[in-house]
Amino acid sequence: MMNTAERRIGRAGTISRVIVALGLLYLALTHGGLSWRLTWYDAVLGLIVLPAVMIAIGLTARRFAGRAVHFTGPVGLAVNCAVIVVLLANPYTAGGAELFYGITLLVAAWCGQPGCEATVVSNLILGRDDQIGCPAFTPIDALETRHRLGQRPATARASGPPTTPRQTEPERPGTIPREATPMTTSQEQTPTRRGHEREDADPRNPLPHLSTCLAVGAVVILVILAIHWLT
Repeated sequence: MMNTAERRIGRAGTISRVIVALGLLYLALTHGGLSWRLTWYDAVLGLIVLPAVMIAIGLTARRFAGRAVHFTGPVGLAVNCAVIVVLLANPYTAGGAELFYGITLLVAAWCGQPGCEATVVSNLILGRDDQIGCPAFTPIDALETRHRLGQRPATARASGPPTTPRQTEPERPGTIPREATPMTTSQEQTPTRRGHEREDADPRNPLPHLSTCLAVGAVVILVILAIHWLT
């Protein structure tokens, strides 16, 4: 089952999904203008037909595959990209597809689901974790996952090996217990201080993440606008 308590996408993936979702919803509701132009068949296609299709695909996958299906390789990316282009290039399905993808993108950003947003509704309803490769967001998710995994060993090395309590020998009768000298105390505190200095010396820079998600969001919106205007 899908665990929505732990987010599996990073900051760049979340922000880029929100930006593209707002652009798609703008196109779906106004058709690129300033007035409300959402038709009833666009609403039916985007809110009923396409979600029902994805739920039917999820039920089929649960019936025959059982486990979660991750169609995230090059073939999955190519197939999903072709489906998106066909839906957006067709004037009869463009409005409904923009509405469907816009809403599911917001839900995917909220839940932190990687991959394509088309499976988020069926995953929430069926309790699955099916994923389809997304040409826009799968590369971002892969880079952020690699970045997070690369930071964990560095943090583990900075924190140092775990210290075990020193076993004290039983005191002999008539002997005076020894006290810790200042030299011993300073030596024990040195690894902790160095670990904090290493952690503070590597602050996270949010500018690469923000610039990446803004660039991807802008490119995706420009492509959608070009398809919308050409049709």
